[in-house]
Amino acid sequence: MIDGWHLWPDKVSQLQLENIWAGWIVAASEVLEERERRNVKWLQGSSDPDRMLANFISRSLWFNNWMEEQAKEYQMNILPQHGETSVDELCAMILGGGHDV
Repeated sequence: MIDGWHLWPDKVSQLQLENIWAGWIVAASEVLEERERRNVKWLQGSSDPDRMLANFISRSLWFNNWMEEQAKEYQMNILPQHGETSVDELCAMILGGGHDV
């Protein structure tokens, strides 16, 4: 399990390892934006915190979208996170082999 955008579906698809299961947690836009708005301590040093937050949210939404598009393109597992799925439920989905959406 890797959190963040350190690996991308196109790179993982090149591994061609049968013993690797790749599942991509794709957060709903509202969930991602809400999470970023709650984590504002890092904005304190900015001369324009509102603009910095808006830029950061835009970038996060763009990356999230791009990752989902790549996962679909390579027919990989997508685990949607709409804000109601608990960590335990996501782990159960992963350990159970996930499901495509």
